[in-house]
Amino acid sequence: MNFLLEFTKSNYKVWHSVAKRLNKIYPGSSFSGLCGKDVVAFLEGQDDLEYRTLYVHPDIVKESLKDEVDHVLLEDFEKQLPRKSLWRLISSDREWGSPFMHGAVLNKTFINMNNDRENILKLISGSIKRYRKIFDEQQVDIFLPAIAMGSVSVHLLEHICRERNIPYIVPTSVRVKSFFTFAGDVQLRFPQIDRTYERISRGELEVDLDRAERLYRELISEFKDSQYFDRQLPCFNQKKLDSVSAHFIFWLKTVKAVIVTMWRWLGDAFMDKTRLDIYRQLHTPGVLVDNVKNILLRQKMRAYLLGPGYGEELPPGQKYIYYPLHTSPEYSTQFQGTMWMDQLYTIELLAKSVPFDWVVYVKEHPAILTSRVRPKGFYERLERLPNVKLAPIYADTHNLIGEAEIVSVVTGTTGWEAVQRGKPLITFADNFWDVLALSRKCTDVESLSRDIQDEVERMKVITENERKSRIVRFLAAVLEHGFEITYPQQFSYEKGSDEQYATVGRETADALKRHLDQVHKKDFYEECI
Repeated sequence: MNFLLEFTKSNYKVWHSVAKRLNKIYPGSSFSGLCGKDVVAFLEGQDDLEYRTLYVHPDIVKESLKDEVDHVLLEDFEKQLPRKSLWRLISSDREWGSPFMHGAVLNKTFINMNNDRENILKLISGSIKRYRKIFDEQQVDIFLPAIAMGSVSVHLLEHICRERNIPYIVPTSVRVKSFFTFAGDVQLRFPQIDRTYERISRGELEVDLDRAERLYRELISEFKDSQYFDRQLPCFNQKKLDSVSAHFIFWLKTVKAVIVTMWRWLGDAFMDKTRLDIYRQLHTPGVLVDNVKNILLRQKMRAYLLGPGYGEELPPGQKYIYYPLHTSPEYSTQFQGTMWMDQLYTIELLAKSVPFDWVVYVKEHPAILTSRVRPKGFYERLERLPNVKLAPIYADTHNLIGEAEIVSVVTGTTGWEAVQRGKPLITFADNFWDVLALSRKCTDVESLSRDIQDEVERMKVITENERKSRIVRFLAAVLEHGFEITYPQQFSYEKGSDEQYATVGRETADALKRHLDQVHKKDFYEECI
């Protein structure tokens, strides 16, 4: 069997561990990789496994930009796309598609300083040619993409898999404790879980529901637990700026951040400038000034969000629709909810569609404190809408869900929690819980106001026992096809030890073996191909 793996600077040790285990499970297999130059050095330097060929992502981009635009190829490729538009794919890219992004501040790079129409079309046509050649050269049987990538290559590689009838298999969380499974497309849907759920519901498959019911009770009880997994993330542990000493330490760190930024820029400036790395910044004084400005803006916005002037608690009895912001850029909006990347637009639609005595209650994502930044104008735009209110950044998400009349998300954990808790839910993209029919997807903005009111009424007639029964059957399907990861944080790109990476890789490879057996036996990918 011929495997092609996509390595990143964050996942390469886990993915290498997966490859080693697969080599034992499938003796005689070959392994190739898509990766960056830093990862190439590690993979070529180890002696656990010989990789047949390692293809460097930045080199593919650089070579593509030297080509002429192949309009015939692009026209043919676009016709094959389900939604018939290359620009939809391009807009999801964090840098080439950055003009389509709203509410995000990005550092200048070679890419987003050169992302004009001509270069973008060169990139797409050149990349398609080169990726197709890689798949043909390696005679790829299985492609294992990296999770949560931010390049248009995500879409291109998925479609090339579809062209060749190759399963596109990406491991991802099912947002149920530490369970993971394998998604069948960029949208991160689980056709194998959907089909098993439907068979259980129709009585065609008998399974032991006791374990699923115990899991359901655990999930429901954990929503109020202070140790709930999302409350342990670093972004939830930022200190409020409510004292002189806190302000002093905060701005001391700001000075340090500026110095580090300048020092790194100076160090990079002495590197060989003839070697163009498209993912690096250009070493000009203007770029340095821009970097410093962004550091200061980031710290200024953190101080604003952590200070007493941001957000307000709603008076008792105030009805609201709850909308949790996504960070930007983020996989959930760029790729899963491409047409809903402009969250200002989405929130304004909700504000135009709620009953007269409701408000739209918007909560900022805590990760904005550690890894992203929005311009202040983003919040000022929201505050100008008379029936939109901003929640304090420390407001408890679980309480906000519990007290809302209805919840609205593009995708994400908040939507899944709303489903489990019996809250009406409006979504704007396909989600893995859609099979439960416990939410409503907005497909026409003209009918959004009716959708909101109809969904509230519809959920009133679905009994608690019926909702629970659907979720338990779904969890039974998750248990059938999911697998537990001992160190889920390390699987999801947090730093860990070599032992942790090895454990995660072994668990993933063993689960992949079971999954591939199911794919071949039951053709779970029919809906995705």
